[in-house]
Amino acid sequence: MGRKKKTLDTPSSLNNLNTEDILVDGNFYKGNENLLRGNAQIKWTPEMIEEIKLCAKKVLHFAEEYFFIVTEEGKEKITLYKYQKQLLKAFNNNRFNVVLSSRQSGKTTTITIYALWMVCFQADKRITIVANKEDTAKEIFARIKMSFEELPIWMKPSVKSWRKDGFELENGSRITVASTSTSSARGSTSNLLIIDEMAHCPNELMKELWKSAIPIISSMKNHSLLSLVHLMVLITNFLN
Repeated sequence: MGRKKKTLDTPSSLNNLNTEDILVDGNFYKGNENLLRGNAQIKWTPEMIEEIKLCAKKVLHFAEEYFFIVTEEGKEKITLYKYQKQLLKAFNNNRFNVVLSSRQSGKTTTITIYALWMVCFQADKRITIVANKEDTAKEIFARIKMSFEELPIWMKPSVKSWRKDGFELENGSRITVASTSTSSARGSTSNLLIIDEMAHCPNELMKELWKSAIPIISSMKNHSLLSLVHLMVLITNFLN
């Protein structure tokens, strides 16, 4: 399936801005110049403000203008396939999503974009990433962290904490990682619950997770669930 050419571009005045050009006052988080700490003061321009409003409203614009991938040619802006655009729209418009796909189909990248967009432009959001193995959940989380660092310094919130198993931003939003073998996943309250490798999660543990998560998600309009099932795993389980 082909990719369509992007129609919206970042204003030229926002390209190649250096941190010293826009940062009035602020400290870096543990010396990381990609992460601001505390109440940093930015030299805002009308173009920045309009661009933030546009990104907050349109996840596809945010994705295609500010999300980078690494290819054989180096780092470049992503160009979304049609089905990735459909997934992002579905994540934004529907509270319950089950993604049935093959491996290496770009679904993890799409999830990374959506989670990143959510914590950057919506305050006080809680995202929990759950998988059959903690390492699997951490792989998704690592992509989100890397993509967050690549965003322009003026676009992203300052950082409160930055750990291997989660981070919290100054806007109150945060992401945490857990496995289905830990009680933290079953006891947490999340606006977005992402479950990866669901077919490999033990049934009994999934039942416990379901009992705690579904009532919260069902009763709150701003809570949603995203479950990932690999096509080959589903077929194998069905045949057996």
